[in-house]
Amino acid sequence: YLLKLLMGKLSKYLTGAQLYICDFKNNDFKMFNKCNRHYGYKECTEGLLCYYKTFQARLDGTENTQIPQILIFDELAAFILSQEKKEAEELKKKMAEILMLGRSQSCFIIAGVQRAEATLFTSGSRDQFSQIIGLGNLSKEQKQMLFSNDRTEMTAINGRGQGYLL
Repeated sequence: YLLKLLMGKLSKYLTGAQLYICDFKNNDFKMFNKCNRHYGYKECTEGLLCYYKTFQARLDGTENTQIPQILIFDELAAFILSQEKKEAEELKKKMAEILMLGRSQSCFIIAGVQRAEATLFTSGSRDQFSQIIGLGNLSKEQKQMLFSNDRTEMTAINGRGQGYLL
């Protein structure tokens, strides 16, 4: 629900932005199946590589635009875990590069994960997310990973739709 809400707000307030949707479950965003930049299930690798290619074009100067490009990747952990180890490492490396250099090129990633484990993000790239939203009742470990400096102020129980924004 939150990803859909964010997509709606981005579409409303960042007119002209290009959204790339990688929906690994191929369920929550299937209403976009016929859209050019929607990638479901096994197509998610293609979607990430396509997004990376446009990011690279901006870096090397062959594409000279600052139109925001936003990659929305739902179920990122399940996607990474479904890959062969070598392929997973290559894809994580590309995502890390986007996270570390993307802001200057107006390229952003919104990742939906159940657990934001460090193994999903190479070279400390998890720390490159400028906003973190944790919903529901987060485990002690998740609080430590996502909100290490503020975890003592977090209540133990959250209702549906409640959480934290850093």
